[in-house]
Amino acid sequence: MKYYNDISKLVIARTIRNWVPHFLSREERDAFFAHTLEDIRIIRALESAKQSLVTDDIRIEDELFLTRLDYRVTFTRIFRINDLPDEIFANIVRYIVWSAPDPTQGVRWRLWLTWTCRHWRTVAIADPTLWNAIWFRDRPLYEQSFAWLDRSGDAPLDLRINDTTEQRFTPETLGLLLDKIFTKLSTIRMLIVIVEDWEPALLILDKLRVVAQEKVPMIMERLELHRSGLPYVQLGNGYDHYAHPIPLFGGAAIPTLNYFSINGIHVDWSNSILSNLTAIDMRRIPLDRAPSLDCFRAMLSNSPRLRKLILDGAGPSAPNENHYNSPVKLLALRSVVIAHFTCDYGRWVLAHIDAPHVRDFTLMNLSDDDRNSSIYRSLAGKFTELRLLTVWNVKRSDKPGTLQTMVKWLESIPQLEYLRIANASEAFMDLFLYDSQTLMHSSEQLPKSIICPKLTILDCQLVNADIIVKWGKERARIGAPLTTIYISKKMENTITNDQRLALAGVATVRVLEPGAKTPEEDELSK
Repeated sequence: MKYYNDISKLVIARTIRNWVPHFLSREERDAFFAHTLEDIRIIRALESAKQSLVTDDIRIEDELFLTRLDYRVTFTRIFRINDLPDEIFANIVRYIVWSAPDPTQGVRWRLWLTWTCRHWRTVAIADPTLWNAIWFRDRPLYEQSFAWLDRSGDAPLDLRINDTTEQRFTPETLGLLLDKIFTKLSTIRMLIVIVEDWEPALLILDKLRVVAQEKVPMIMERLELHRSGLPYVQLGNGYDHYAHPIPLFGGAAIPTLNYFSINGIHVDWSNSILSNLTAIDMRRIPLDRAPSLDCFRAMLSNSPRLRKLILDGAGPSAPNENHYNSPVKLLALRSVVIAHFTCDYGRWVLAHIDAPHVRDFTLMNLSDDDRNSSIYRSLAGKFTELRLLTVWNVKRSDKPGTLQTMVKWLESIPQLEYLRIANASEAFMDLFLYDSQTLMHSSEQLPKSIICPKLTILDCQLVNADIIVKWGKERARIGAPLTTIYISKKMENTITNDQRLALAGVATVRVLEPGAKTPEEDELSK
């Protein structure tokens, strides 16, 4: 796939570079028309030849790909796009803009559309849905972003605001920006704010009080508030105005809100109304600023459609005594992340969750302590429908009984198909090579009961390639071979050619760009 993508980019770049925009003469139009007809004839002949073969022929595949690519490039030169009705052309433009691979490209493509010609500019500017996704990252005074805000009309707004370490928001600059944006507060559908310092973070919560104070009608579905500065520490002066925690939206209920993410910021949990959520994402909140166990359980029980739960260095404050006899049942929950906890605290949090249909589970950066095996003991049999497991910096303790506990946990997830690992030790990987009944390692005796027999996909980040090769070969020897190995771009840059060839001998190797998702992830998480 990467081979074809690279060729496609090369051909398109070369075509654009060599093309001088001009009105086509009659002779040029006739030549391009004949060229497209010939491409269609060749494509149909190649497709027919391909169907008649029992096995794929790489030469036919390559020629078919190149001819289709040539057709797409040539056909666009004679297609009378400006003769289309405005509403059809506007729909095409929407598909172009909404298919942008990242925000930067999305901005660039919108600008290109308005620069092409007067007709395209008129159609594009008249469509508010092309301008309602705005990332405020241009320099103050934000002329471009505010122009988009004006063009968006009454369309639902998806907004992102963030500063950087080089250009941080002050309360004054952020206040002016929010005052302008909040003139359309009722039309904001998604609001993502990322700031470095405490003052602007608390200012956002303060400004959102207006929802309760003025009974502002809201359509907001997603709210993310991130403070990216030092975790837990509140530095500086001038916090008298925020002496007490601020309730979200001033304590008003937002029935449309379904996605809530908060990172490095605390709120008045007892007076914040959080219910009917499909995603809860809490990160870097100290226990003395965290929701009480009562609030946390209420948040869960009042969100029966909850599909994603992320607890990363944040969770309910632990009471002196656990007075709940039963966990909260979450039948819709599909994805859970537990990170930056002690094993014992992680076990305690999971004890309050009953989610039998979880498909995607992440365990990340758990601190080692004397009760290392406690969380694995609680996980055994908890997520039996698990398809995708992510483990980061998870160790296998040498303490007595830990091996049996961790093997029993892995034995309880027989549907696992996808394993993502980072900084995993060989001792942890070895857990998948034991017989779950006899606890005999495969090097001593071939297991009769294979752990995670459906596991075929391995996703590696910063893992010793030699460990992966050895492990993959051993999994194949016991009858559970891998089909695909994903490696990060960073890992690819650190492995040798010999290691690359050795990995390819175990399974198909694919390289993942930073932040990219694999095609299997979404499917397995459903």
